[in-house]
Amino acid sequence: MEKYIVGIDVGTSAVKVGVFNCYGEIAAYEKKEYPTESPKSNYAEQNPELWWSAVNNCIIKIFKKNKIPPNFVKAIGVTGQTRTQVFVNYKGEPLRPAIIWQDRRSFNEAKWINRKFSKKDIIHYLGYQPPIDFSFPSARLLWVKNHECRIFEKTYKVLQPKDYINYKLTSNLSSDISSSFGLINI
Repeated sequence: MEKYIVGIDVGTSAVKVGVFNCYGEIAAYEKKEYPTESPKSNYAEQNPELWWSAVNNCIIKIFKKNKIPPNFVKAIGVTGQTRTQVFVNYKGEPLRPAIIWQDRRSFNEAKWINRKFSKKDIIHYLGYQPPIDFSFPSARLLWVKNHECRIFEKTYKVLQPKDYINYKLTSNLSSDISSSFGLINI
């Protein structure tokens, strides 16, 4: 009985899904693109449900086209774009489009953090050598708090794209320590 590993990459422009045999050889591959929205200048957002739909689309195509029995899959690995925030409620539902790594809207919040906190405090609390820039999770969270306070109040977890797909696959809201970079001193 052949065993397979599924790799899922939630990229900036597309989801890519590869199926590999136990020798590391690719048995199947699918890709599904999705848009990035820019509702205002310096904004870059994506709908997390489009990621999930793309993952499903790729997996269904792979199993149908390649006749790989799903019960032969022994592991799934998920990776994705980083410095992208998905704000979810306690049910794991996205509260707004994800703010992706290309988004520059939190420029003023990053400036405020750098003025408000000393270099020593930033290093101590965030484990990062200043300055903090607009792509940092702390600046993005502050932007949501300042400009979308109702979303901020309803937010139960802030996930990255891979975390959101893992939640959809497992019903478990979790992340890994490296995804906390910029929020806590890991």
